[in-house]
Amino acid sequence: MAKTLSRFYFLKKDENKDKATLFVRVQDPIRKIDVQFTTRLRVSVPEWKVAVSSEDALARHRKEYPKLHDKLGRIEVMLKREMEAPEFDREKVKQEIMAIADPEKSEIVRRQQEAEVIAKEKEERQLREE
Repeated sequence: MAKTLSRFYFLKKDENKDKATLFVRVQDPIRKIDVQFTTRLRVSVPEWKVAVSSEDALARHRKEYPKLHDKLGRIEVMLKREMEAPEFDREKVKQEIMAIADPEKSEIVRRQQEAEVIAKEKEERQLREE
């Protein structure tokens, strides 16, 4: 896909579909970082192509879909912060993107992980006591 006004894009294979998930690529050649993340946010492919074709079209799209662009903006801010951190943690970035894009699902996953950690600690305690 040609250079656009947004750093968010959909995959080439989705170009002829009605809807697609937006992705974002993070690169830093000095730190050897080149990662593509899914935003988990779906858009209309034809609308997105038009939206990223010009400044005016992007402004109209922002007005029409403020929640989408709010989430994309929050993801960009988080990525900038993570790229400035001494250590780039891919898993943390994935979790933060999920927390922005789908807070309910993120909370469910977080609780499941907490429950797994508690169960593992309990199991280890029982093994030590035996």
